[in-house]
Amino acid sequence: MLILCGNYGLWLAWILLFKKFQLNLVCLLQLHMQVVIEYLIYQVFLF
Repeated sequence: MLILCGNYGLWLAWILLFKKFQLNLVCLLQLHMQVVIEYLIYQVFLF
Protein backbone atom coordinates (compact mmCIF):
# COMPACT_ATOMS: atom_id res chain seq x y z
CA MET A 1 0.00 0.00 0.00
CA LEU A 2 2.84 2.39 0.86
CA ILE A 3 4.43 1.91 -2.56
CA LEU A 4 1.38 3.51 -4.18
CA CYS A 5 2.33 6.77 -2.47
CA GLY A 6 5.65 6.85 -4.32
CA ASN A 7 9.22 6.73 -3.09
CA TYR A 8 8.79 9.77 -0.84
CA GLY A 9 5.88 8.20 1.03
CA LEU A 10 7.71 4.89 1.30
CA TRP A 11 10.87 6.40 2.74
CA LEU A 12 8.83 8.63 5.05
CA ALA A 13 7.07 5.55 6.39
CA TRP A 14 10.38 3.77 6.98
CA ILE A 15 11.77 6.83 8.79
CA LEU A 16 8.72 6.82 11.06
CA LEU A 17 9.17 3.10 11.71
CA PHE A 18 12.85 3.68 12.43
CA LYS A 19 12.03 6.33 15.02
CA LYS A 20 9.23 4.29 16.55
CA PHE A 21 10.96 0.94 16.89
CA GLN A 22 14.59 2.15 16.97
CA LEU A 23 15.62 -0.35 14.32
CA ASN A 24 19.21 -0.20 13.21
CA LEU A 25 19.96 0.95 9.67
CA VAL A 26 20.92 -2.52 8.42
CA CYS A 27 17.59 -4.03 9.44
CA LEU A 28 15.79 -1.04 7.94
CA LEU A 29 17.50 -1.49 4.58
CA GLN A 30 16.83 -5.24 4.61
CA LEU A 31 13.12 -4.63 5.23
CA HIS A 32 13.04 -2.01 2.48
CA MET A 33 14.72 -4.37 0.00
CA GLN A 34 12.27 -7.15 0.87
CA VAL A 35 9.36 -4.85 0.08
CA VAL A 36 10.94 -3.70 -3.19
CA ILE A 37 11.72 -7.26 -4.30
CA GLU A 38 8.22 -8.48 -3.44
CA TYR A 39 6.74 -5.51 -5.33
CA LEU A 40 8.87 -6.26 -8.41
CA ILE A 41 7.89 -9.94 -8.29
CA TYR A 42 4.24 -8.91 -8.01
CA GLN A 43 4.59 -6.66 -11.07
CA VAL A 44 6.20 -9.46 -13.08
CA PHE A 45 3.43 -11.94 -12.30
CA LEU A 46 0.71 -9.32 -12.69
CA PHE A 47 1.65 -8.78 -16.33
